[in-house]
Amino acid sequence: MTEPTHSSLEGRPGERCEFRIDEDHAGARLDKWLSEQVEGLTRSRLKALIEEGRLARDGAAFTDPSWKIRA
Repeated sequence: MTEPTHSSLEGRPGERCEFRIDEDHAGARLDKWLSEQVEGLTRSRLKALIEEGRLARDGAAFTDPSWKIRA
């Protein structure tokens, strides 16, 4: 199971959100999956946040919004 965590979705320092992704979503684009999970942020905004390196998994930043979720 993939578990990316996102620090400060809205830009508030220290805010942290955690997501657990079911294996059923393997192969989905990260930005698309997040847009279905997070209310109030568009896919475009989530894509920009990912490109800024503000989404991480195990401390390593994601910078590719088209990254495919793996089981």
